[in-house]
Amino acid sequence: MSIHSPRRSALQRPLLAATLALVASGCVSKLTGNEGNLVFSYVADDNAFDFNKAIAVGARLDIAVAETGSEKPAKLQVATSADTKVLSVVGTAASAVTVEGVGDGNTLLEVEATLSGGETVSDSVNLRVRKPEVLQLRHVCTNDSKAHYLTGNLVGVAYELELKNGDDVIGYGLHPVKLTPASGATLDSKAKAQQFLWLTIGETPGSVELASTIDSHKLTLEVVAPAAIDGALLDGDAVATTALVGAKKLIHVRPTVGGGPVCGANTEFSAESTAPEVCKVKALTVANANDGTIDAWGWIEVDALKIGVCTFEVHYPKAKGGAGLKANLELTVKQLVGP
Repeated sequence: MSIHSPRRSALQRPLLAATLALVASGCVSKLTGNEGNLVFSYVADDNAFDFNKAIAVGARLDIAVAETGSEKPAKLQVATSADTKVLSVVGTAASAVTVEGVGDGNTLLEVEATLSGGETVSDSVNLRVRKPEVLQLRHVCTNDSKAHYLTGNLVGVAYELELKNGDDVIGYGLHPVKLTPASGATLDSKAKAQQFLWLTIGETPGSVELASTIDSHKLTLEVVAPAAIDGALLDGDAVATTALVGAKKLIHVRPTVGGGPVCGANTEFSAESTAPEVCKVKALTVANANDGTIDAWGWIEVDALKIGVCTFEVHYPKAKGGAGLKANLELTVKQLVGP
């Protein structure tokens, strides 16, 4: 099954988001309001059990409002900040309010909302706002400070805002980074992601520095063309590279350059089992609604048929200077042992 040359589309980000979600999935932080009438919640990629994480100065957060008990969405009527020098209300929806951190401090978010039975109630929740002091940056495919990326790819770079004591600082829309050269990649400043900086890599190979503007953290993005690919590796530990008989399993394969993995690689590839009696393999794909091409990020579905070694071949036709590369990989197929 061939994967055609990638072109960015509206479907690319959802698939890449699903890919990165396997690296770090988000949860929801929730808390019953001070009056006990409403439940406040927001999407959290940090400690979900701590609702009162500090919102970053300059960042926004969408907070949903629901009934206590049933947690049915409540219809928001009014939302105000008790101290607009700390926190401002910048928007409301049917059952959610968007707030923005303005300055260091603590305040109350006060709301009125109508319940499903028609009763209008009031409630409030304590919120903190802090100026972030640390920006952690990390490639999703390696803990090294340098990693390879393919020209033209849409990629996610992991980031975390923190205080110097390690406490999380949350919210979306704040991206204290600088790209050098500026043409090396383009940051999506409107993305609501709180885990990843979304970057569209430029078309010119070379080194791009992604540096924090609030501390000394920085990463290097080594941009290469697909022709630079010279190998492939099966991503993950022993558990990730073991399949069970009678079950299907997702595995992830990354192309490599000089032995190092390529992060978020979206390039033409195919996969074929070389042990069809042990396993079947299929490269996962998604149809591009714009032009009918196919985009993928190295995910392969393995159908484990019998105990043994599942050997398979991945093919990158644009690798090795355009001559193409076929790499042989394998994983172990075991029998599930019952209790």
